[in-house]
Amino acid sequence: MSYAKIIDNNLTRAFNLVKDLAESASFTRKGGISFDFESREVVNTTTETIIVKVIFMDEKKPSKDRNTKERQIMFKTQDVGDISLYDTFTVNNIIWKIGSSIKNDGFISIANVYLEG
Repeated sequence: MSYAKIIDNNLTRAFNLVKDLAESASFTRKGGISFDFESREVVNTTTETIIVKVIFMDEKKPSKDRNTKERQIMFKTQDVGDISLYDTFTVNNIIWKIGSSIKNDGFISIANVYLEG
């Protein structure tokens, strides 16, 4: 068994052991976009959704100018892959926008997420 497989198995075990700290999140990636000439609107033609466990980490206070909440999430890189391919994710019926990736070591990724309210 390779070290990468051992690390991945232990990460899966760790995410299962943290129980309610890890929440199920539904990541949504919008695919092709087309234009409907009758309705004059942009239409998303395909959508891909995956469900993975994420752990919410730091929370920054919203600015006085905007009512935006910023947090960081941690997830297994193998479950999501390249985070920049996804637009949003949903946890407990709350839709978060995905920002920049802070760290990605090939096993664990940390990314900024935003909730506008």
